[in-house]
Amino acid sequence: MHTKAMKITHTFSALSSAALAAIFVSTPALANDPGNTLLREALATTDDVSAGDAFAGGRTWFKSRLRMETVEQDGFAEDAQALTLRTVLGYESGTWNDMSATVEFEDVSGFWLEDYNSTTNGNAGFPVVADPTGAEVNQSFLSYSGIADTAVKFGRQRITLGGHRFVGNVGWRQNEQTFEGLTLSTTKFAGAELFYAYIQNVSRIFGSASAAGNHRMESHLLNAVHQLGAIGKLTAYAYLLDYTKSAQFGMSSNTIGARFEGSRTLNDIDFGYAVEIANQNEAGDNPTERDADYLLLEASAKAKGFTFKVGDELLGGSGAAGDSFQTPLATLHKFNGWADQFLATPAAGLEDFYFSVGTTVSDVKLAAVYHEFSSDTGGTDYGTELDFVATYPVAKNVTAGLKYADFTADDAGGYSDVTKTWLWLGYSF
Repeated sequence: MHTKAMKITHTFSALSSAALAAIFVSTPALANDPGNTLLREALATTDDVSAGDAFAGGRTWFKSRLRMETVEQDGFAEDAQALTLRTVLGYESGTWNDMSATVEFEDVSGFWLEDYNSTTNGNAGFPVVADPTGAEVNQSFLSYSGIADTAVKFGRQRITLGGHRFVGNVGWRQNEQTFEGLTLSTTKFAGAELFYAYIQNVSRIFGSASAAGNHRMESHLLNAVHQLGAIGKLTAYAYLLDYTKSAQFGMSSNTIGARFEGSRTLNDIDFGYAVEIANQNEAGDNPTERDADYLLLEASAKAKGFTFKVGDELLGGSGAAGDSFQTPLATLHKFNGWADQFLATPAAGLEDFYFSVGTTVSDVKLAAVYHEFSSDTGGTDYGTELDFVATYPVAKNVTAGLKYADFTADDAGGYSDVTKTWLWLGYSF
């Protein structure tokens, strides 16, 4: 048991997978997408959906985000500069025989400022800006609504669970992360929301041209939320990740945990609180033993237009290779500092003590966050970070933003100083 962690004992049983018998869309882009295994197999065995019925009454959406990102990092002679445009076009059909279809295309293009390492462009002499250019099918799934208070989806889709801490879409990056499989969510049970997913592939932010662009797996995700009256809600979860490619066996793990959160109002002050615990072990063909714990304590207060939050998050680690708490499917940019220095948990673990304050001034949303990072075992200080963000609604459906992250490394921590700046303009309808 690690020095700062809590041991959580758990048992679980194997879950059988399920599959639907139909799929939609016969476009070449979808059929030839190498990451879309489930949809490609279904397309080979399924008749075309009736366009006259299935696509009646559909809706479309369009999103774009032009963003400049700069990175100054010790150890690199040159700073990174990237100017990229993300464009998304989506369509959801009307319902036919309790079924509907959704397809969404995504394109990332680069302009002028291209002095950065996208992880696939060969510019290894620059710091990383993980926004590779290219086009792909971002989502393509079939929905079934014939069961009361229940939604079933089959195909490539967006999944976010646990506030993105364990499963997220990494929406901050220009190329979104989506999941390929079967999901079922239901509210049939009073006061409870249940979610289950069987996942065969994760289309990651690096794109299909990257060796790290897809995570092949046979994984099960379970999440149950129960409302406990006015005091808050309890979430229990089991994320059972079984990777099927030998190069990724070390990422296979079983994570079992629970979270309680709620809020109360006292003397015109809104107080919030959250506590979360989890345990993670190796699974599948993972050759390395793992027994790592997770702990979160967080409190917040909102009054007179200001929101304050303080928290302590611990991802356990013993110091041995492979024996630290990992969250490979998370929206990692949202946690442990926007400079992205802890996308993988160090072998000795990570403790993140943070404090934030946010407010709105003349329609400009402002927030600042301070982090102190240290190890779970060994008493190592990794460094500190100061983050800042401002967003402004320029017009209807148009938002501008400025974001800044400054990580200052401790000499003994093994990390380097990093400063990142983002400026963006987003539009959607």
